[in-house]
Amino acid sequence: MAARSGRGNPRRRWWVLLLPPVGVYRRTGPGFHFWISVLLTLLGYFPGMVHAAWLTSRR
Repeated sequence: MAARSGRGNPRRRWWVLLLPPVGVYRRTGPGFHFWISVLLTLLGYFPGMVHAAWLTSRR
């Protein structure tokens, strides 16, 4: 069995970079974190991206 590098899914990383709320939605569904990500992205792209990256990198 191949060892995992810990980098995660490449498609997930692209969604986090391009549209942070979509990356969060694909990870958690339409819950609390999704709406926080939408709000942060509307306030500024960078805070939304940081939140999405943090959320999707958690196990």
